[in-house]
Amino acid sequence: MPRAIKAVAVIAMVGYLTWRGWMTWPITDRHLDHRGDQFVERTFFGLSARNALLVTRMPWDQENALYAAHYLPQAIPWVRLNEVMLHFPDLVRDNLSIGRDVVLTADAAAQVVAAYGSHFPVVRDNFPPATTLAETAARIPRGAPYVMTILTPLADYAVDDNDLADAVQGLTGRSRREHGRYEVIAGVAGDAPSLHFATDQPVVRDVMIAGDRLRVRFDSWLPFDTFRRGGFGHVLLRGSRILFIERGVSLVWLQPDGSPDVAYAAGVFAPQPRYRIPVATSRLASR
Repeated sequence: MPRAIKAVAVIAMVGYLTWRGWMTWPITDRHLDHRGDQFVERTFFGLSARNALLVTRMPWDQENALYAAHYLPQAIPWVRLNEVMLHFPDLVRDNLSIGRDVVLTADAAAQVVAAYGSHFPVVRDNFPPATTLAETAARIPRGAPYVMTILTPLADYAVDDNDLADAVQGLTGRSRREHGRYEVIAGVAGDAPSLHFATDQPVVRDVMIAGDRLRVRFDSWLPFDTFRRGGFGHVLLRGSRILFIERGVSLVWLQPDGSPDVAYAAGVFAPQPRYRIPVATSRLASR
C-alpha cells in the first residue's frame, strides 16, 4: 500500500509539473520579444553621427533601452537634456555649425520650448510617423479579430482619453463605459465587442472571436507592480502568446493571414513624436 501511494504521489507531481510548465511557458518565453530593439530603432531612425545629435528626456525604463545602441560602433551622439540644459544654446550652436541637426524627444522638446520660448526653431519630425491610437484602430481591417487592454498607466505616462475614446468608438461603434485597473475590450473590428469588462483584480478570461478562442490573462497586481520585463499580462491564441500586455493601452489584431499586429499607447513602447532644431532653417549656426 505505501508503494502504491508513493507511485500515485509521483504521478500526481509529474502531472502537476507538466501542467504548470504548459501553462507557464507561453508567458515566460521571451526569445521572440524584440520590442526593446524596435524602440531603439525607432528612436534613432534616420539619424547618424554625421547628421544629428539626439537629446532625450524620457522615463528611466526607456532610457535604459538606449544604452546598448549608445555603445555600439558608429553610435549616434546622444545626451540627456538634464545634463546639458544649462549650456543648451552653446550645444545647439556647436552642432549646427558642423552640420548636425539637434533632434529632441517629445518631453525634451517641451522642456526646451518652456525654457527658451521661440529662441530655437523647434519643428516636428515626421519620420518615423507617430500615429495616434485612433489612427491605428482606423487602419485595422473591418472584421479582423482584436483585443485591447487598458491598464492604469505609470505616473510617467498618461492616457489621452479623447484618443482612446475615438479608438474604442472606431473599433466597436460604442462608447467606452467600463473603467477599472484592468480593462479588456475584444471582438471583431466594426462590430459590438464580444467581451468588455473592467475589474480591479487580476483575472484570466477566455473569449471566442471569429471561431478562435483567445485567452486574456493578467499576471500582475496593480498598482503595486511597476516594472515587469515579461509584461503585465498576455493574450494567447491557441496556446501561443500574441501580445505582451503593458501598463497603458495594449492592442493586438489579426491580419488576414492570421499573423498578429501590435500597438501600444501611454506606455514604455508607445510611439512618440520627435522634434528637430534643423540646420537648414536655423541662423544659430552662424552666430
